[in-house]
Amino acid sequence: MEALKGDMSDTMESGNVYTKQQRIAELARRKPKFRMVSLNQYLDEEWLEEAYRRTRKDGATGVDGVTGEESGKRN
Repeated sequence: MEALKGDMSDTMESGNVYTKQQRIAELARRKPKFRMVSLNQYLDEEWLEEAYRRTRKDGATGVDGVTGEESGKRN
């Protein structure tokens, strides 16, 4: 399977999450007219932890008004 194009300088810690992203990208390449309505089947705890790890904690608050720092304290 061809690697994803783009800046991968901050490669994912989890090979499993990376593999899931590769599967989604491959599906999109093979079936460009296929409409992906929901990616929930790919969003597990490992995926969410990786997304949190990669999120800037000093950025703007989210739509819920919670900062990255505050969110980290809740977890």
